[in-house]
Amino acid sequence: MFSGIASLFNTLVFEPLVNLLVVVLHVVPGGSMGLAIIVVIFLVKLVLYLPSNHSLKTQQKLTVLRPELQKLAKQHKDDPQARMRAQSELYRAHGVNPFASLLFPIFVQLPIFFGLYRVFLTEFNGNGFTPYLYSFISEPSAVTMEFLGATLTEPFIPFAIAAGVAQYIQARSLAQQAPKNTATGKKGEPDFQASMNMSMMYIFPVLIGAWGMFLPSGLSLYWIVSSLFSYGQQYIIQRRTSERAEAASIEAPASK
Repeated sequence: MFSGIASLFNTLVFEPLVNLLVVVLHVVPGGSMGLAIIVVIFLVKLVLYLPSNHSLKTQQKLTVLRPELQKLAKQHKDDPQARMRAQSELYRAHGVNPFASLLFPIFVQLPIFFGLYRVFLTEFNGNGFTPYLYSFISEPSAVTMEFLGATLTEPFIPFAIAAGVAQYIQARSLAQQAPKNTATGKKGEPDFQASMNMSMMYIFPVLIGAWGMFLPSGLSLYWIVSSLFSYGQQYIIQRRTSERAEAASIEAPASK
């Protein structure tokens, strides 16, 4: 079973990633792996722009619906099945799939992360990329693993810290969309989802930074650039949403 999963991972993630990196290495100056990682992230983000946009918009809708979800939780606190049905109806009425905002980032981000990890393991072993290349792609003449003072196959503390900070910036941007009043439930207990979001805003960046202290710095570079790209995308969506809401509020009195 595990061999089948490993084979599937190699076919669908690792080998395409290696070949894409090698193609980019042929183009970037000096065969810089750091520049190649940045270009690959940009290409992946470009290809996945529409589905990731949908995921981010779903996250926004969920934060807007949180007060309604809190009311339903309080209203059906003694009947979990009735609460689940009411929540499903609320999601359906607003066209929201609550799993879309969670599953998409996980299924996209982590496979690429593990794929890059295998790329650096390949470099550690000195095997080169030839065994994994498609027949129409040639081995790069030179690969430079030094980038901005780091050797990408080795841990680099500044990159690890920067990865944690970038993750915090992205998480904080999402948390700021949440309604300020999150108290609900029995005896004014805080909303569990809101509390979890706030915890992850601080815990996950620390974990990312800690992992970066031991993993190849190329993975930290990947996380830095990917998080900043995601933050930029979130910022654009939030700004457009705010502009539409402001335009609607201006048009509403005029129509009256």
